[in-house]
Amino acid sequence: MPPRKIAKKAEQSEVDLESLFAAQDSFGSDDSSMVALVAKQMQAAAEKKRKERNDRLLQAFKTEANKLITARAEEVQKSLMTLNEELSVIATTEADNEDRIRALWTEISQLRTAHSGAMNDYKERVQKHEEQRMTDGATALARIKAAYKDAGKVTDELVASSIF
Repeated sequence: MPPRKIAKKAEQSEVDLESLFAAQDSFGSDDSSMVALVAKQMQAAAEKKRKERNDRLLQAFKTEANKLITARAEEVQKSLMTLNEELSVIATTEADNEDRIRALWTEISQLRTAHSGAMNDYKERVQKHEEQRMTDGATALARIKAAYKDAGKVTDELVASSIF
C-alpha cells in the first residue's frame, strides 16, 4: 500500500519524485510507468489544489482588506464631517463675535460723537457765561469805581463841611 502513502503526501504537499521512483523498483516495469503517470497526475492535482487554496486565501485577504479599507474610509469620512460641522460652528461663532464687536465700535463712535457735541455745547455755554461774567464784572467794577469816587467826594465834602 505504498501508493496510499504517496497519495497522502500528494494531498499534503508536493510529491517527492525520488521516493516515488524508489518505490517503483519493487513493482514490475509495467507498473512503474503507471505509477509514474499516477504520480504526475497526483502532483498536478496537488499543485492545482494548492493554487486553488492560495487563490481562495488571496481572495479572502482581498475581501477582508476591502472591508477594512471601507470601514476606515467611513470612519475618516465621519471624522471629516464632524470636523467640518465643528469648523462651521466656530466660523459662525466668530462671525457673530465680529458683528458684536463692530456694533460696539459703532455705538462707541456714536456716543463719542454725541458727547463731542455735548462737550462743544458745554464749552460754548461756559464761554458765553464767562463772557457775561466778565461783562457783568466790568460793569460792577465801573459801578464800584463810581461809588468809590462818589464816596470820596462825599467824604471830602463832609470833611470840608465838618467842624474840625
